[in-house]
Amino acid sequence: MVHKLAPVVLLVLLLTVLTGFASAQTAAPQPFRMLASQANLDIGAAVALQPLLNDPQYVATLIREFNLIVPENALKFAVLSSAPGQYNFSGADYIVDFARANNMKVFGHVLVWHDRIPAWVLNGGYNRDQLLTILRNHITTVVTRYRGKIAYWDVVNEAVNPTGGYRASLWYTTIGADYIETAFRTAHEADPNALLFYNDYSNEGLTAKSDFIYNMVKDLKARGVPIDGVGFHMHQRLDFPPDMAKMRQNIARLEALGLQVRITEMDVQINVSTAPLAERLNQQAKFFGDALSTCLSFSVCTGFTSWGFTDKYTWRSPDTPLMFDSAYQPKPAYFAMNNAFVSYLANLGKVVPEPTVPSLVIQTIGRPVPGQVLTVAFKLYRMAGLYGLETRCQIPPPAVSSGGYTDGDLFTGGNSFVVNGGYNPAEGSWDIAASRLRPNPAISGSGTAFTLRFTLAQATIPVLTCTALAVDAEGRVLPLAVITLSG
Repeated sequence: MVHKLAPVVLLVLLLTVLTGFASAQTAAPQPFRMLASQANLDIGAAVALQPLLNDPQYVATLIREFNLIVPENALKFAVLSSAPGQYNFSGADYIVDFARANNMKVFGHVLVWHDRIPAWVLNGGYNRDQLLTILRNHITTVVTRYRGKIAYWDVVNEAVNPTGGYRASLWYTTIGADYIETAFRTAHEADPNALLFYNDYSNEGLTAKSDFIYNMVKDLKARGVPIDGVGFHMHQRLDFPPDMAKMRQNIARLEALGLQVRITEMDVQINVSTAPLAERLNQQAKFFGDALSTCLSFSVCTGFTSWGFTDKYTWRSPDTPLMFDSAYQPKPAYFAMNNAFVSYLANLGKVVPEPTVPSLVIQTIGRPVPGQVLTVAFKLYRMAGLYGLETRCQIPPPAVSSGGYTDGDLFTGGNSFVVNGGYNPAEGSWDIAASRLRPNPAISGSGTAFTLRFTLAQATIPVLTCTALAVDAEGRVLPLAVITLSG
């Protein structure tokens, strides 16, 4: 019989074998920025001017976590220009200067869009030639000003209808579809070193819209138009989960054209569901973690940006669509993204910094091959006040033929722990618990707690589920960052 600890809610980690044991809700203590630098990825956030000027916690979090920023509104045509030939760059200048001072890149949003067009342009009654001149002058003015300072440009945004075909914007109805080519060529002339992107929403999967965009950019590339990539907004809702398999297919076909891909504006609305808040936050975390893992799996996916980063400042308010709450505390989405980074780096054989806060690392080694032994190691780091640990790992019974466990160094060598464990063949599960003998004090430090072993009976394993719970001498749950690795 396995010793049971004080009754609490266990943290459940879903480790999908065929996708590298990616966790649905996990946490790593390293900032995004540190992990992204090792993954060679731009990790970005859209920024608003007022909190950048007035909220020190906003600034500190932004600098700590991100290596790229996107001016949320400051570079939009209507914000920059209130009259012909008149520009006010004060807000945009401040954001760009802030980025340069903090060693961050800038993704310039946006040069040509159907929205936020100045009234003097929208209501001016201009003909094709006049509007082409306005378009070229605007792009040249803005891109030239930030030449060498803005690394990437959102050149044309949302030019395609949800069902395919060109959006009937002022630019399209007056100039025709060639306004898109003109925009890219003009931006390239103004800064030949900037990378230029077409950007849109609901285009990450395989749909009539993404097919139209694919054919559009394929044609632009074939005609030598200087376009470097396609951006996926990825404004998501819990009631419309993205299809990651179709997203991978879409990235692959864009890669075949020689184009980069970036996730450019991600957020996930959760108030569209009536499920309990904890469940909604976990679903939101899965959306973010899956999207980042998919991006990391392609070398041509060079950036991942969220549309903001704290629920305190979001265009989706009163929804809470981002990875930090309004008090700047990390949400499950933050932890899921951290875990995606850590798993990716570990699988590349790159050194991941040792956790700097109390952490549990669950590392799975082995491949889904019949007869192969799958090993799951539970390693604790920087523990303080540990008095008990309980774990359970389970694979549906047909997938395994046998199993067992070994105590780790943390619970041997005179550490006075009682360890109980048992394998349930009917459930394919291990229940293992360790409790400190009284009156011995709780222990602190790092070490391996347990190592579990599964002998696989079949190659296809639906899911491996692990739970872990650490408590102090009073039975209170100890806070842990939980990191899952494979390889």
